[in-house]
Amino acid sequence: MPIKKFLDNFNALKEIVDTVKKNKELQKIIVNLEEQVLELRKENSNLKEQLSKKQEFNMEFKRNVYWNIKTDGKEEGPYCSSCYDKNKEAIRLHDLGDCYSCHICKYHAAKGGNINSRQDIPNDNFWGN
Repeated sequence: MPIKKFLDNFNALKEIVDTVKKNKELQKIIVNLEEQVLELRKENSNLKEQLSKKQEFNMEFKRNVYWNIKTDGKEEGPYCSSCYDKNKEAIRLHDLGDCYSCHICKYHAAKGGNINSRQDIPNDNFWGN
């Protein structure tokens, strides 16, 4: 086999090897991009779910707590004004008899509309803190 033909075949083979290497690199890039797309889709789905939860509320503030006003006009709640004002989280308050209490931020609101601090509640250790 003449040397020129051998060198031509060698160069052609080298181009094929280079092309295969580039294809493998491209395949790795494609797999990485596909993984990123899946992660972004999950994140997008979670964000849409969070947004839909926040949009379900028609909050009205009265008597130091929030109430969700349903389409039929009925009040649902009460919800913690502190948690809702800070984070737009609708945290339902617990009824302690003469007041409402939030198990997340420890906010207390008297049912008559007066605000009570944690020290004003007889059983301050109600949540184990």
